[in-house]
Amino acid sequence: MTSRVELAFAKHELTFMHWLVMAYLHNGKAKTAAELCRRIHYDSGALTRIIDHLSKRGFIERNRNTDDRRSVQLDLTYCGQNIVESLKPIIVNCLNAAVSGLTHEEIDTLSHLLNKLIHGISISSEMESALSGT
Repeated sequence: MTSRVELAFAKHELTFMHWLVMAYLHNGKAKTAAELCRRIHYDSGALTRIIDHLSKRGFIERNRNTDDRRSVQLDLTYCGQNIVESLKPIIVNCLNAAVSGLTHEEIDTLSHLLNKLIHGISISSEMESALSGT
């Protein structure tokens, strides 16, 4: 599935990870590079290169946080919002193709189990952060 998505995104000179970063910003799931790293479990150096690329393309902006000038907030530009929305159908089509051999009941079961797994991973991550003091 990843290769299908990457191929479709290549026409826009983007990768799935580029889109994922913009989608997290678009949905308000992250506002800073540090939040993105934690949310998507991605290397900070690699994420910085992605942010630089998206910034140069005019999809995101770095802005100083008005409450804490030490912090840099990432914001999608109008162009970035448009590209996120325009590429959603590619993701939806790939996901639909991936589950096309499953019944509705199997999809419901899969969804339920994945949500339980995500919840378990989230709790584990929170516990690790608490133990490490980060």
